[in-house]
Amino acid sequence: MYKQVSGERAHILSQRILDIPETLYQRRSLEASLHLFHSPGQK
Repeated sequence: MYKQVSGERAHILSQRILDIPETLYQRRSLEASLHLFHSPGQK
């Protein structure tokens, strides 16, 4: 049902998402959230 996204496409998508926040604080918060999403075993 779901297709696996290639690493390059995932990188492009994450860069586009990170360009959305207007402030540095919002960008860093989003980066931290994305990192936790991609690395659920890490604290």
